[in-house]
Amino acid sequence: MSELKGQVPCPDCGTTSDVKADKRKFLYLVCPDCGVFKYQTHKGQARLRARLEQATAGAASVESGTAEPAPENPVQVPKTKPEKRRLLPSIFKRATA
Repeated sequence: MSELKGQVPCPDCGTTSDVKADKRKFLYLVCPDCGVFKYQTHKGQARLRARLEQATAGAASVESGTAEPAPENPVQVPKTKPEKRRLLPSIFKRATA
C-alpha cells in the first residue's frame, strides 16, 4: 500500500523516521516515538520533499566521500500577497471632479 521513500530525522524528537508515499503520492512521516505526520498543504509537501532530498543527497555525498555544506534555509517559498484594489482614491477623485 504505502511506498517507503527514505528516512529523515523527526521534526519533534529527532529520531530517524520513515518517509512514505500513499496511493496518491502524498508524502507523510512515520516516527516510532511521535506517530504519523501528514502534511496536506502544498507548502508542507514541498518542505517534506526538500528534507527528503537533502537527506538522500547527504547520504550520497557521505558514500562518495565528498561532503557538501547543507544550505541554511533549504526551502524557499515565495511570499506573495494579492494586490489590493484601491477603490477609495478613485471614489474621492470622482467626488471632487
